[in-house]
Formats: sequence, C-alpha cells, structure tokens
Amino acid sequence: MVMVPMLVFVFTAKGFPLEHLMHLWLATSMATILFTSPASVGAHHRHGAVDWAVARTTAPGVTAGGAFLCIVYLPAMAFIVATSMPLAPLGGRLAHHLPVKPLRILYAITLLALALRMAWTV
Repeated sequence: MVMVPMLVFVFTAKGFPLEHLMHLWLATSMATILFTSPASVGAHHRHGAVDWAVARTTAPGVTAGGAFLCIVYLPAMAFIVATSMPLAPLGGRLAHHLPVKPLRILYAITLLALALRMAWTV
C-alpha cells in the first residue's frame, strides 16, 4: 500500500509523462511483489502468521500480475527488490513484537499522509 504512493513521488520527480504514470506505478509495484513476497511470507510463516489457503489462492494472481515486465521501470524495481528482500524478515520480526494498536495507527497515519500528498501532487 505504501509502494505505489512512493513511486508516484519518484516518477513525478523524474518528469515521466503523466499519461504513462499509472501504468508504470502499478506494473513496477506488481513486479517487485514477485521478488519481495517470498521473503515476507517466510518471515511471517516463522511466526505462524500465514494463512496458506489464502496464499495458495492468491499466488497465481500475484504471479500473473507481476509477469508484465514490459512497462516496468527497472531501476526502481531493482532498488525496491534490493532493499526489500533483506529488510522484509526484519520487518516481519519487528511487526510481531510490537503492540498491534500503535502499529495500526502508525500505518494508518502513514497511508493517510501519502494519500493526501498524492492527491495534491498528481
């Protein structure tokens, strides 16, 4: 949920044509999920927090969505993958050690701030 708003800022700052931005945002974020989700799922699985029935039903859609690499901005995808894969297990461990309510509030505030900035930027 945070990745697309961050890509909005990066791609807008780089001056990409407005008519191509939505495709670039979504394709790049979907493509990175192919690489980052295994690390994240592994971290959450170690804490018993993966519903494998849901994971099995959503995996084909995630794979298909990330397979359209023709409109992906590869430098952004490479950066996100290179930073997310080693940090996902750390985030999973951290999330399971923090109290749920403050974590939800922090996440909601972050999403709201990004959504407001996105609304005024684009």
